Amino acid sequence: MKSTRPVNRSSSRAVWTLLLTLASPATHGTWSVVATDPETGEVGSAGASCTPFVAGIVGLVPGHGVLVDQAVSHAKARRLGMRLMAEGASPQDIVQAMSDETFRPDAEVGQYGVATLTSAQGASFTGSEAATWKGHTCSPGVCVQGNTLVGEGVLQATHDAFTRSEGPLVERLVNALAAGADEGGDQRCGARSASSAYVVVARPGESTNSASCAVVSPFLRDETNAVDWLRAEYEMAGCTNVRFLPLIGLELVALFALLPPLASILILLAPRLRRQRSTVTVTLSAILPPVVMLLMLGALSIAGFKIGVWPQVVGIMCMITALVGITCWGAGSGVRRLLSRQERRPRQ
Repeated sequence: MKSTRPVNRSSSRAVWTLLLTLASPATHGTWSVVATDPETGEVGSAGASCTPFVAGIVGLVPGHGVLVDQAVSHAKARRLGMRLMAEGASPQDIVQAMSDETFRPDAEVGQYGVATLTSAQGASFTGSEAATWKGHTCSPGVCVQGNTLVGEGVLQATHDAFTRSEGPLVERLVNALAAGADEGGDQRCGARSASSAYVVVARPGESTNSASCAVVSPFLRDETNAVDWLRAEYEMAGCTNVRFLPLIGLELVALFALLPPLASILILLAPRLRRQRSTVTVTLSAILPPVVMLLMLGALSIAGFKIGVWPQVVGIMCMITALVGITCWGAGSGVRRLLSRQERRPRQ
């Protein structure tokens, strides 16, 4: 396989990786690997599913460990696990905290896997209400877990391929994922096993959720096996340095929604601060906010088509952006009219 030396990939790959964070649907039908390499200090994960956004299940804490949160994902549980990992907690303690029903009442629908550099043995949890076939297996330095699979053979083949292979961590993860796909993978995908897949590896010293090596597939709607796509992409182009940001969708949506009102405020205040009003600034204050809004809606729609965002997710984001933009545009127009009346009013 190709060397793990990072190479430059087209910017669209990194953009796709970032855009995978825009939403976080539950990842039913997933098998994943979490693993560490004590010799290099690397931590990494690989996973595949018949749903979009499988890469969003990962939590990377470079220099400490890695975890996955799948079946029905729970962002708060993942953040809790990452915080405990950074504090030096054991995999067993992390899994116990994440699956505690006082913290997460619906814990039995979830599935977790944790591996750390400080503990030889990882830990996994499979909720009793996760979709079958489901299960997990751990050995020193690696845990494999899955749900909605064709059978136990997927997990066993994934685990065996990882423990028997040699070489860099990223290659062992890719080999393990491919072995699981060969055994059938996600039962809903039929012969192609998976429609989305990822592999990420982080080195010590990198910031949280940064990956020195990341390959993430788009959501493949055709008959292409996402694991085959992932393997071919890695062998052809190697790794890429990216900021891997799973599941901060609400923050990104909020950022998109804030841009139109910010544009309105800035353009509205600029002429006021200069104590003058020009035709250009008045025109821009009326035109720019809706233009910015339309551009963002277009970008969201294109991103959704490219990476296979669920239509309802894109729809919700577009509606939020449109409503906030239109509201602020209308409010800005009202304020402009009010200021114009005040300026036209004769001074006493």
